[in-house]
This record gives sequence, C-alpha cells and structure tokens, in this order.
Amino acid sequence: MAKNMDEWGNELKQEGKKEALIETALKMLKKGVMSFEDISEYSSLSLDEIKSLAEKCEPAAT
Repeated sequence: MAKNMDEWGNELKQEGKKEALIETALKMLKKGVMSFEDISEYSSLSLDEIKSLAEKCEPAAT
C-alpha cells in the first residue's frame, strides 16, 4: 500500500513539473521573441510539444 502511495505521489509531482514547464513555454511563446528550438531547449519540452502549444496560443501584442 505504501509503495502505491509513493508511486502515486511521484506521478503527481511529475505531472506538476510538466504543467510548470508547459506554463513557462506558453509564456515564452506568447512573448514571441524566441525560436521553437530555444524554447524546447530551455523548457526541456520536445520540439513537437512546443509546436503543438504554439498552435494553441498567439503572441502577445507589443
């Protein structure tokens, strides 16, 4: 039982980290000043994930 709770806790932590990375990447995309490759490098998300996120958001107006 404890092992299952530990595994569940670790999964939640990983999901939380992933969400934080996605939020950071979205902020970068909205700024519109970095390439997809740079955002991928700095966020540790794959280039495909960045491209998918980019399709869902638009750059901020300057």
